[in-house]
Amino acid sequence: MRFSSRARRLAMVGLTLCVAVPAGATSVLADEPAQPVAVPTTLPPLPSGTAAPPPPVSPTGAATTMPVVDDMRTLTIEVPAAWSDVSTVPGTGTDNSSYPQIIASPNVASFQSSFDTSGVLYIAQPFNTDTAAGLKAGFDFTGQCTDGGTQPYADAYFTGTMQNWTACGGGQAKVVTVFANPMDQRFSVLLLVGIATPADEDALALALASFFVTKPQGGVPGGGSTGGTTIPGVVTPGAGVPSVPGPTPTTVAGVVPTAGSVAPAGNAGDPVILEDDTKTIGVGVPAAWVQVNTSPASDAQNNQVPAISAAPDLAAFNSGQGVGMFMVAAPYSADLQSVLTTMAPQGCQGAAVTPYQDEFFSGFTQTFQNCGGLTVTLLAANRTGNTTRTIQIIAATTPGDDSPLQIIGSTFDLTPEAR
Repeated sequence: MRFSSRARRLAMVGLTLCVAVPAGATSVLADEPAQPVAVPTTLPPLPSGTAAPPPPVSPTGAATTMPVVDDMRTLTIEVPAAWSDVSTVPGTGTDNSSYPQIIASPNVASFQSSFDTSGVLYIAQPFNTDTAAGLKAGFDFTGQCTDGGTQPYADAYFTGTMQNWTACGGGQAKVVTVFANPMDQRFSVLLLVGIATPADEDALALALASFFVTKPQGGVPGGGSTGGTTIPGVVTPGAGVPSVPGPTPTTVAGVVPTAGSVAPAGNAGDPVILEDDTKTIGVGVPAAWVQVNTSPASDAQNNQVPAISAAPDLAAFNSGQGVGMFMVAAPYSADLQSVLTTMAPQGCQGAAVTPYQDEFFSGFTQTFQNCGGLTVTLLAANRTGNTTRTIQIIAATTPGDDSPLQIIGSTFDLTPEAR
């Protein structure tokens, strides 16, 4: 995601997310002679409710920002909606290998060839531990801008090096560049934000707060900050320089991609990030949960809804005898407590319903103990500004093992396209 702009850490009041069985998924996990109850792939009718507040819009009613995902579904970033000239096709390295790439601007051709137009370039490159050297090799505006120096870069997921360039092309244009490595070290990323006029300063903050990867692997320490590093004063970036050698139709001036392809594979034991078949929802699960179903589920009216289920043994999970997770994007409901009630498993000992809140979602969660030797946790939540989907999650875990819940809670989200 950050399927999102940043991966989130589970933030609950006095409770970690223990996943349980979703509404209508009547998994009776009893502690008595266990009466295994299937966790069906259907959902009960959902109560309708009033719409949540709409996302921020401009005075004309148009959305002010938009998410962009590259065609290789590796990178994601938010850009101003006015930057509607967008390229998401892969770039080509000097060895003819492809790499994930996003370019967005009001006019990409002008952004690529001059400092007259603002824009953003965001690409993935082979992993490089020397981020300062990677930044210098990728972006060098010496002779065209005033070098404002480099500084360490760090946010909740990336660490690397940032450089500021001012007075680009002898004018007021500026450029900020970043070379950074994600926590899982699968690859490195190069980010360039060019600001042609002070009116576009907000686009710089937006890019630094939202550049991310679609399928993060590895946890986010300390919580999911959605912002980049603090830029002293006002960072001064730019755009433009010699083009990349080789057949690169989407070349941005001054950017020289490292030769070689990006290997998206994570380290052994890293969480696995799943996306449903309709590309609506995503979530991370433990690597050991190797049996996965990402096809749509059906609600009580036989409508198809995006769904993901995962477990070490799906048959055992579906029968209420094993750990696993079931997640759906159901039609929107404002009455989340009623939704949670329909999800409750039978024959278990339920704790109190607890409010759920993180950076992007709010709702309710409830934990059930003594469910045939398992702990079941339910979550019903809505994403701020989205009035089309309600997320429902049911997870069964081993008592005392909260690690699957931490993974699920820090990664579940709507995809950028569905937000």
